[in-house]
Amino acid sequence: MADKTSRLQAYVETVPGLEEVAWLEVRNRFPRAQFREFLFARDERGIAVFDVPARPSDLLALRTVESIFLTGAFLSNTTRGYRDLRQLREQMVASGDFGGAVNALSRHRRRQVRTYRLIVRTYGKQEYNRQDVRRAVIQAVEHIYPDWERVQEDPDLELWANVLGSAILIGLRLASPSSSRQPSSPGVLPASVAEALVLLSDPQRDDRFLDPFFDGGAIVAARSVQPARLLLAGARESSELTVLPSGGSSGTAVVLWDGDRLPLPDAAVNKVATRFPLAPVADVTRRYATWLREMQRVLRPGAGAVVLTRAFEQFKDAIRQAPHLEVRSGYSVTISGEWGRIYLLQRLDSSK
Repeated sequence: MADKTSRLQAYVETVPGLEEVAWLEVRNRFPRAQFREFLFARDERGIAVFDVPARPSDLLALRTVESIFLTGAFLSNTTRGYRDLRQLREQMVASGDFGGAVNALSRHRRRQVRTYRLIVRTYGKQEYNRQDVRRAVIQAVEHIYPDWERVQEDPDLELWANVLGSAILIGLRLASPSSSRQPSSPGVLPASVAEALVLLSDPQRDDRFLDPFFDGGAIVAARSVQPARLLLAGARESSELTVLPSGGSSGTAVVLWDGDRLPLPDAAVNKVATRFPLAPVADVTRRYATWLREMQRVLRPGAGAVVLTRAFEQFKDAIRQAPHLEVRSGYSVTISGEWGRIYLLQRLDSSK
């Protein structure tokens, strides 16, 4: 773990709607991290900005994020006028934050930056345009590092300039953790979302964990990274099954649904995380009600479940038919351009 003097300014990009979950993971891993702000880029990404006592390599452990950046400059509550760009140049040149981020990245990679590529993204209405932002950043970089060369291919550094409404955020791209995972295909749950569902389930070593809908195994794979007493995956067809990861868990098993009933005894599990399939529209509420009642049956009283669904209106109708499941909170997310909702449920004690 990093020492007390090694404090980074950083931010992460997430699937839109999961920025609060990403910050939860940062806070869990780094209790002395300090939150700065949430930012949003339309329906493209959510952003969490923070300071953290860590090394760049420590941040690579984050699993609920899509990309990680060291912060080179951050301006909030700007005027959206041209003086913002003057302030940006001054901050990059005079504050030392940009140079500090470059030094941290160079130490992490064990090589000096000689070339860079600049990516500019603008959202919202400002007096200036994207080219104005590009020019301001280039002027600042050329002032600080006159020997750097701007290139389009194979740069030593990816420099991102984001104008997000009334905020300007300059980032040095550290890594994309998802780049080391299998790329997402249409309909496949992104790895970062699967990790978020697992994180929200509050994983513990003695968990008896269930994903009732195998869904390619992304959620079970994410949960298998941490020890558990038992991992269970439910599948509707044997053809859905692949080799399940064992990870640090003492047992992993697959159960095939028999109609609409899981072959599990009552109160067999204490954690559930899953994505509900989108059944034919005319059938969604009835199917969801059946699945929720079955989830209610196999969950222990007091236990929790995390459910992701795109049919959130039908879900709200169906949950009324599972009276011992209570919605505690939730998150709205955008996955591949489609809005969905993550529900955090708790199994109530029916004896009380």
